[in-house]
Amino acid sequence: IERGWAGSITAGLALEYAVVDTGTEASQYNGVVVLPNGDAFVAGMRGANTDNAADLIVDGLTPSSVWEVQRISAEFNLRQAQSIATATGGDLLVGGLVREEPGGRALHLERFSEAKGVLWSLTESSVDTESDEVEAVAVAPNGDVLVTGLYWGGASRDTDVLLRRFDESGELRWSAELDFAGSRDLGRGIAVTSSGAVYVGGRVTTDSGDIRAYVARVVP
Repeated sequence: IERGWAGSITAGLALEYAVVDTGTEASQYNGVVVLPNGDAFVAGMRGANTDNAADLIVDGLTPSSVWEVQRISAEFNLRQAQSIATATGGDLLVGGLVREEPGGRALHLERFSEAKGVLWSLTESSVDTESDEVEAVAVAPNGDVLVTGLYWGGASRDTDVLLRRFDESGELRWSAELDFAGSRDLGRGIAVTSSGAVYVGGRVTTDSGDIRAYVARVVP
C-alpha cells in the first residue's frame, strides 16, 4: 500500500498526521473506528474504479504506518464497506454492499479480527428486482448487531429504510422496512438503548425532489 503523509488544517487545531492514498488504484474510506487499546481501523473500497469495479477493504492505522487488514473481491464486480463498528471482545463489524452485473445491490455484513480472521460473513442474494444495502452498523449491549440502510423492492424507484437485527453469530433475529411518505427513504445512522429500543435517522426524498431529515424510535 502506497501512502503519502501530508495535509494542513485551519488555525486553532494541531494536525498530528494525515494519510492520503497515493497508490495507482482508486480508493475511498467510509467509516472509522478506534479500539480501546488505541488501534484505529478504516473501512471503504479500493479498486480500478470506485463506481463500477472495487473491493471491500479494511485498513489498520497508526501514526507511523497504514496496512491492509482485509480485502474481499471474490466474484462480485463491486464490494463496498459503508460502516465499521466494534463488537464485544474487540472484534470488528463491517457493513456495506455488493453489486453483481446484471443484478441489484445486496446487503453485506461480516465480523472479523486481525488475530482470528473472519468469524462470519453474510451476503443477501442480489437480483434484478430487489436491492438492499447497509449504511450504518450498531452493537446492542447484549452483543446483537443492528444495521440500517435502504431496501428497494423493484416495483418503482421508491426505497424504504432497511432495519435488521442479528445475534453475535450472524443469525437474523428480525427484519423490517420503515416506509415514510417520501418516495426514497434512507437510513444513515442507527443506535440502540439498553432496553432494546432502536433509533434510526436519515433522509426522506419526496416525489417533488425535496429532501427532509427524519429520526425514528422503533420498539420491537
